[in-house]
Amino acid sequence: MADSEKIKRFGLDKIGFFVLLLAGVFCARLLVSSRTNFKLSKPVYLEGTGVSAAIPAGGGFQRISEGFRYEDNEFRLGAVLQAGRQAAVSVHWRYFLLPIEQALPGSIADDANTLGGVLEYSQSKEFGQLTFDCAKIVVANSATVFLTGSTVLPDGRTLKLEVVQKGRDFDIADKVFNSVIASASFKAESPLADGIKFLENFRRKDFAKSAGKKTEQNYYYIEDFTDKKLGFSTDAVGVAAGESEVNSVIAAGLYFFQSGMIARAEQDLFACEPNLHTFKWGNRQNDLLLNREMPTTVKLDETGMITIQKRTGIQNFANSGSMLPEILFDCAIESFLRGSFDSVMLDMIVSDGTIRPIIIKRAKVEADKFPELKATKAVEIKFFDSGVATQTIYLNDANEMLISEIHGGTSYRLRKTEKEKIVADFPEWTEKIEQIKEYTVAVDADKTSDKKKRK
Repeated sequence: MADSEKIKRFGLDKIGFFVLLLAGVFCARLLVSSRTNFKLSKPVYLEGTGVSAAIPAGGGFQRISEGFRYEDNEFRLGAVLQAGRQAAVSVHWRYFLLPIEQALPGSIADDANTLGGVLEYSQSKEFGQLTFDCAKIVVANSATVFLTGSTVLPDGRTLKLEVVQKGRDFDIADKVFNSVIASASFKAESPLADGIKFLENFRRKDFAKSAGKKTEQNYYYIEDFTDKKLGFSTDAVGVAAGESEVNSVIAAGLYFFQSGMIARAEQDLFACEPNLHTFKWGNRQNDLLLNREMPTTVKLDETGMITIQKRTGIQNFANSGSMLPEILFDCAIESFLRGSFDSVMLDMIVSDGTIRPIIIKRAKVEADKFPELKATKAVEIKFFDSGVATQTIYLNDANEMLISEIHGGTSYRLRKTEKEKIVADFPEWTEKIEQIKEYTVAVDADKTSDKKKRK
């Protein structure tokens, strides 16, 4: 009887073990199936550019950011699937502002050798309306697969997809890559396309015309939203008399800001041709609390190359039809209001040499907003940086800025005022305030004097 019970018990144990084994296999297959049964997100639009693309959604994929995020001269959109301790898939769209060198087949093979892998293919493939240069590298030792596809868009920008898979338990890299890359689309009509047209007209005739009419130095208080004065900003533009020549337009500016543990000043001197074919821009930033100076020189030469020179090094990149020096921002706003575009996207070269994309839109003037200023026009500007900041500018009929509100990491307001008030509140800056207009007048006078000598 006892032996019979042992046999029955042994049989039941085998059956139970077999059932558990089947359950484990089923769960493993279910897990792998869930990882491969991803779907695509709705198209994610990169504002202002005409570009849209999707990324994996579901199946364990986690989106890295809600939309395209700007950093270091490119916009990124990505998702990641963590499939275990040593298994993962990452998907990244990259949209480059600056031209990048397209990889040649030979260099891709070199990359594969460097990684210790094998180049499975390198070829052009059509996906929807776009043609991508694609490559696949497999590194067997680390169970890693690299897939890339890049295309130069009709406006000269580069869009690139990168898919990386690591792990031996599953193989979905190709499926993810082919599905995601086919989702990309491009619309030629966009604020960026309009921005390029706008700047073409601005350089060709509008900038010189606008600069020639500027005779007064501008003065603005920098305030918080309780009207507490935090500093000031002043700028001036001058045009050399006589025929157009190199560096005949001069712009200068001075900025001071102090709040809490922040105290900084910035001074600019900018010289260019009336058509902005070349320019040279010197900027000096000072951290007044640390007594540290940070000079930057930005130069556009006749070949179309922009050189950024800082203490940390030198950077070069090609100028594009969408780039505008920050110091000419006010002139560009005036030109925009005289034109017919509802919105434009530009790449603003900031005084420290970085590039910050912006979108400028016409806006309505709120009746109860600063009624004492009698503003008749308004524009809204969206700045893309490590975060997103917005600015609303209120202007009069002459397109002169009356007040500007900036919201972002640091929020403040610029309010138009008079020289006497600035000097009274910040007497220690009187000499440098006087120099701003003198820079443009002195340069003009020197050029005029040189012409007389030549005659």
